Amino acid sequence: GALALVISAITLSSLASKVAAGELAVGSGGEIEFLLGRPLSLATLVVARGLGGVATDLFDALLLLPVLASAALVWKLGAGALALAAFTSVLVQVAVSSLAQAAQLVVVRVVAARARRLVWTLLALLAAVGMALVWVVGSTVLRSPEGAAQALGPYLPWLRLSPGRLIAGPLIGLRAGNGVAVMGAFALLATASVAAVALSAL
Repeated sequence: GALALVISAITLSSLASKVAAGELAVGSGGEIEFLLGRPLSLATLVVARGLGGVATDLFDALLLLPVLASAALVWKLGAGALALAAFTSVLVQVAVSSLAQAAQLVVVRVVAARARRLVWTLLALLAAVGMALVWVVGSTVLRSPEGAAQALGPYLPWLRLSPGRLIAGPLIGLRAGNGVAVMGAFALLATASVAAVALSAL
């Protein structure tokens, strides 16, 4: 439960902070100068940025690796679990980057120009609250694991439907020693990532 909550909070905070940055909407940096000389379609640009961000920003691509790797170490899953955690983090960040750019475009199309700064600010605050939640949950688990488990108990049905549960799925399957579950969970995660990229290109 705590693992799903922490992963969900980090993922959603990352998404909110990327949308709040508004890079695609604001259009700043050398990348824009390149595009003025070699114009691309908007769909191509969004997909390329979603995929290229993994290669150009390693810290961002492996944002979830510390949490996933910690779970793998606590569960004593071996070195293979660390590689699985890294691939999982990359897939998630591809989806997050793509969805963030799609959300930026939605804000630009739907929200009036004078109100966009408020939207970016609220999203930045949401990202900050999400990361504060990670700190609170983490410190609670460290101080009182049993108390944290009891507190999260009533919310387990909802946490099983959270993004964090989907993201942790491959490691949970590996912990259970079920190879089919591992492949199924990873395939589901990969499908979700591809769907996010496809959605951003619409």
